Amino acid sequence: MAIENSELYEDLRIKVEELQCKTTELEQANKVKDDFLGVVSHELRTPINVIMGYTSLFKDGFFGDVKPKQEDALAKIARESKDLLVMINSVLHATALETEWARLETEEFSVASLLQELRANYAVTAPQQLNLYWNYPTNSPPLRTDCRMLKQILDNLIGNAVKFTEQGMVTITARVGSKDLSCEGAGNISESAPLCPQSTLFEFEVADTGVGIPSERLGKIFDKFYQVDSSETRRFGGVGIGLYIAKKFAELLGGRITVESREGIGSKFTLTVPCELGAENYSESTTHPPAAP
Repeated sequence: MAIENSELYEDLRIKVEELQCKTTELEQANKVKDDFLGVVSHELRTPINVIMGYTSLFKDGFFGDVKPKQEDALAKIARESKDLLVMINSVLHATALETEWARLETEEFSVASLLQELRANYAVTAPQQLNLYWNYPTNSPPLRTDCRMLKQILDNLIGNAVKFTEQGMVTITARVGSKDLSCEGAGNISESAPLCPQSTLFEFEVADTGVGIPSERLGKIFDKFYQVDSSETRRFGGVGIGLYIAKKFAELLGGRITVESREGIGSKFTLTVPCELGAENYSESTTHPPAAP
């Protein structure tokens, strides 16, 4: 019996060592993959930014008058270039999250300036048949959080709404206040994380009249590389990590994202993030007309 137990123990020890070696090999392979993706994605951003820069100069007439047909072509180049840059940035951000490169860098910023920058970007890249309505405070106090991460979340949510809304409207709303939203939520809602209790919240909503999300898939849309339509003939592009990144960044900021959606009707994504408030008074929100194409 003692000999049998000794043999079993030796077999078990060998198996454990083999598993440990396999685990180490897999971890090293994943690190090589992540490093490769990070380097390649970073190198791809430079030429894409050059293409976008020259496209903007052409559209602005820097190289001479632009004819209507040329304007349409330049608009398409701008849209496709931005989509490609978003994909590249998404791969970089996903790699950073997996390898713990992501670090909070708190800074003071203006809500109005942040939203105006996003609005200007989508005025160029959003399809002409789509109306974008912007509603945000124009003179709110400065806030403190990681503005880089916050902007990426907002860009991902807006870009997602624009992509899945072929016609109709996308409404973007931002608020600054102290209301505790941690207990709200009912109906067809999927939460990415509980809200950390804070006195000041930045709330951001993106509502669209797009294709909507089937109720049985709501719980999966924040998964990495998940595609609502994964068929070979799917109508919408992307790599399926935009919402994954938005969720992870929101959690790093101590916030959460919720979503309400009805298939064929549209979706509403709501981001709530705790922030430090720089001043007491700010103006009422202002509704802005659809951005010019």
